[in-house]
Amino acid sequence: MAGRKILPDVPRLLQLVDKDMTHQQIADMFGVSRQAVTLKLKGATAPRMFRRDWPWDVQSRHKSGWLYEAVSFYQAARHKERPLTDRQRQRLSSFLDMLDRLPGDYVVDYYPDTAAGFRLRERRASDDPNSLLGASVDSEQDSPGSELATPGPSR
Repeated sequence: MAGRKILPDVPRLLQLVDKDMTHQQIADMFGVSRQAVTLKLKGATAPRMFRRDWPWDVQSRHKSGWLYEAVSFYQAARHKERPLTDRQRQRLSSFLDMLDRLPGDYVVDYYPDTAAGFRLRERRASDDPNSLLGASVDSEQDSPGSELATPGPSR
């Protein structure tokens, strides 16, 4: 009877992903299923510890957009809980560069009642000046139509 197959630690898996290996290729390399690789990496790409630091409780339907991804990478880099992969650093850098090119000072905010969920809006006095995350939305102060709708960064 064959022994139980064990995947390497997450940093090693992330290095393989950085080398443009698919989850299936990594799974074949270690003799496990593609799902095992995906599940192990899923916790590494959007760890719960960073979501606890967010000012919002994000609905699952909003956890796939580019702004959610950018905020995840931003939080990971900000709290230095885990290293970002080269690809994640590049995507975060592209997002930050896009923000720098905008006229004005913008933050990411969460609108749970909208289809996209995350949007950019101008920074208010109530926002943390050291963060790219906006304070929770006050429905009487803001309407989802008043913020900047921007396309995702090119890939």
